Amino acid sequence: LYTLATLLLTWPLVRHFTTHVPGDGIDDPSLAWNLWWIKERLVDQVKLDIFHVDWMFYPIAINLGFYTLTPLNGLLSVPLQGAFSLILANNLMLLSSFVLGGFGAYLLVLQEIKHQTSNIKNAHLAALFAGFVYAFASSKLFYASLGQFNIASSQWIPFCVLYLLRLTRATSWRAAFRNALFAGIFLTFQA
Repeated sequence: LYTLATLLLTWPLVRHFTTHVPGDGIDDPSLAWNLWWIKERLVDQVKLDIFHVDWMFYPIAINLGFYTLTPLNGLLSVPLQGAFSLILANNLMLLSSFVLGGFGAYLLVLQEIKHQTSNIKNAHLAALFAGFVYAFASSKLFYASLGQFNIASSQWIPFCVLYLLRLTRATSWRAAFRNALFAGIFLTFQA
């Protein structure tokens, strides 16, 4: 359902899925470049320093430390870029942020409903609705339409909160460690 809603709410992207990225032409090219740069630097050039560009604005090197580089999205897009194209990888990353965000919010709300009450008659429906509200918030759709994929990438937050709440309820040190580890991973992903 989240995938179908994503395709409908980002229309007409699906019609131009392999040729265009969403945006107004201001931020979207540089954010697509981010994905390309991570693959170029790590895979093609085989250099680990992703924050140093020595051939752009030559002979003055550029430090990307304060640039809106999106390393996680870039890393996740490397296999997609290898199999498809940069544009397709960019669009898949954007659409997956809606689907993952909705699914994470669904899991979080479902867990909380089950924890708070024994009457879970409509728990899945309520959790599904909460996932829709989170994944397709007007602010996320707005930033995605402007091509600001770095701001629209909020899909890891529900997973982080899910594991933080599980951490507070852990009954063993192993469960606490596992939940803390996952909360930390998802927080790092979001950062």
